[in-house]
Amino acid sequence: MKVGVLIAFAGRNCGGPEVYEREIARAMLAVAPQHEYHLYCLDSRGSTVIGLKSESVFYHQLQPQIRAAALLAGLPRAMARSRPDVFYAPILPPPFCPTKAIIAMPCSSLLHHPEFYPPLVRMRLRFFFHRAVRKAAKIICPSLQVRESLEERLKIPSDKLAVIHPGVSPVFHRIAEQEKRRHVEEIHGIRSPYFLFSGRWEARKNLVRTLKAFALFKRRYGSPHKLVLTGGHSWDSQEVAMLLEQPELRGSVANLGKTDTAELPYLYGAADALLYASLWEGFGLPIIEAMACGTPVITSNLAAMPETAGGAALLVDPYSEEDMAAAMGRITSDTNLRDELREHGFRRAKCFSWEKTAQQTLDLYLEIAS
Repeated sequence: MKVGVLIAFAGRNCGGPEVYEREIARAMLAVAPQHEYHLYCLDSRGSTVIGLKSESVFYHQLQPQIRAAALLAGLPRAMARSRPDVFYAPILPPPFCPTKAIIAMPCSSLLHHPEFYPPLVRMRLRFFFHRAVRKAAKIICPSLQVRESLEERLKIPSDKLAVIHPGVSPVFHRIAEQEKRRHVEEIHGIRSPYFLFSGRWEARKNLVRTLKAFALFKRRYGSPHKLVLTGGHSWDSQEVAMLLEQPELRGSVANLGKTDTAELPYLYGAADALLYASLWEGFGLPIIEAMACGTPVITSNLAAMPETAGGAALLVDPYSEEDMAAAMGRITSDTNLRDELREHGFRRAKCFSWEKTAQQTLDLYLEIAS
């Protein structure tokens, strides 16, 4: 079978979407090397990020460099030349597709909270998605919550929707206590106990309330804990930057910026908990990444996050700074709770793998191509 895959985000250093594209491409080749894979890259760095070198893998650099034009014109031309049996667009679907297509709906936030996106981004996403969703042979949803949103909001038949969870990479694993503590101290200068926030600085990730809740926790408990931030900035980061300059947070928050994937297991593992009180997620990869590292998780009781956590995390109201601060207090004061969350989370993370994700996705390809 000849499989076409759109690589829309690899090379842009944009977190979850890039991780998804890289891991699904690698896992598909590992699971089914007998197929031929044609990867259509929007970014010139895409092939380097994917990093696959095989006689079964063919990279197609889309032209022109303007992304919208490459999707509208360059992608159909490249597909006409390579003639895949089935086409898959993780994250971002093309507006026109000359072959049977499977697309992914990574999150339902555009349907529930369009205000999270700048107007131009919102318009572009709506244009691409609403054209493609009607024509796609199948739509992959990362959670039951996303599938239900598509059924209810867009009236898409359930037999067109397949729930396939993302995986967790083997790079996320438990590290010996002394090793991870020494690493974060030597590499990042972090000596105090800390909570970790992993995500982009954007409204959906709820970092402003997370910071305010952390400040409330510090005032209430007098704890030596710090809050460590890892993740890139976005169009919505000015309020966060201003908040970090306030006296009650200055010195208590360590902003590491975007860190390499290889650093994340150390940062997750040495944290007392991951703070991931997002306002909306279609899955929430950091939840299972942290759990795979043996780290307790505090996450939201909204959207797909309870589904992803599977009863192995502390759930909070992400709109309540009081609720979030109280959860931090429970984590720091209750050793038994921390140990319980570590063990339950570690078992939960074992339910997810990119090999399973790839195999289920390939099964859909075969169904559509036949």
